Amino acid sequence: MPINIPLALWIVGSGDETSQSMADFSKTMTLNMFPTVLFIFVVWLAFRAGWALIPCILVGYGAWGVAMLILTALRQHLGW
Repeated sequence: MPINIPLALWIVGSGDETSQSMADFSKTMTLNMFPTVLFIFVVWLAFRAGWALIPCILVGYGAWGVAMLILTALRQHLGW
């Protein structure tokens, strides 16, 4: 059940309730989900490979960071 997403929308919407700003915020949240899903997938693969907890988390954050860098570069290049 998505609890954090409506909470974030509520907090942002309480300060600036224009449709465009809320649409931009929702788009940003949607795009930023991809690195998070990649984090979960990489951690799952690392656990399946028999890794311990800390290395799994570290490699997950590494994949997340690389994905965020790529996403940020794409957004700047494409003008999103």
